[in-house]
Amino acid sequence: MKKFIFEVFCIIAAALIPLYILQYYLDNNAQKSKKPPYSSFTYIYNDTLNADVVIFGNSRAQCHYNGLIMDSILSCECYNLGLSGYSFDYNYNLQISPYLDKNNPPHLLIIEVCPQAFFRHWNDNFRKEFLPFINNPYFQFYIDICEEVSWKDKFLPTKYYGWGIDDLQCFYQAQQDITSKYACYKDCFTPHKIGEYNINFPDTLYDLEKNDTIINYFSACINRCEQEDIQLLLVCSPMHKSDFYDKCRMIEFWQMIDSLAPNIPKLDYSLMFGSDTTYFAESTHLNLLGAEVFTTKLAHDIDSI
Repeated sequence: MKKFIFEVFCIIAAALIPLYILQYYLDNNAQKSKKPPYSSFTYIYNDTLNADVVIFGNSRAQCHYNGLIMDSILSCECYNLGLSGYSFDYNYNLQISPYLDKNNPPHLLIIEVCPQAFFRHWNDNFRKEFLPFINNPYFQFYIDICEEVSWKDKFLPTKYYGWGIDDLQCFYQAQQDITSKYACYKDCFTPHKIGEYNINFPDTLYDLEKNDTIINYFSACINRCEQEDIQLLLVCSPMHKSDFYDKCRMIEFWQMIDSLAPNIPKLDYSLMFGSDTTYFAESTHLNLLGAEVFTTKLAHDIDSI
């Protein structure tokens, strides 16, 4: 009996050890990646940036703010750490809070504020690009509310089962810098290409119900910035009039923001481009041209404040 148990143990060990080695190798590569979607976490968890200006927010932040232009106009070190597809509670817990824990306070912290990120709590589904960071203490917030994350994901080398060759190749190439170091530090900026415009986010997809969880974390962010003497700037970047621009709802949104942050400066560029599709990839996101024009305008406005 003992011999049988020992043989079973050896078989299991022989199967698991190579998987643990593979997991360590892939995780290690991804955690050092300077390419999206890993880069925004890599810079926060593994690097010390001590930036002058830091930008946080959802995909609109990730796509709309060009850190290189901000650097040039403001003569500073600016990093865009936008995280696509998540509401502000995720931004605060997975990015803003750990960044402030690990770095010197920035001179200016910019938050992209828009109804998409503040009026609804979304994307509780598990995202595989988070796998390399799943055992990071800051991700406990995410694990607590994501039912798809199990103990097997945390402790067994099974999380790569079912992954395609393209996914594994992405991990393998994660450490390879394809741009200069300076540009590589700006890789979180992922603009949409100039091309055919399409309206892909119908207005009916969004509700305007306030979310207490998001509001509480937004208030916590404001309080922390005040305690650490960090200048906070709330910016709403351009959006196409076909997406979300209902006057009454935008008024309601800004009333909520004003009530939560009455003394924080705010810049509203939501109607900067109106209905001109020249600057949009689709209704919610700017294309490369739109991002460059908007960032240039924002940087000059900040410089004049």
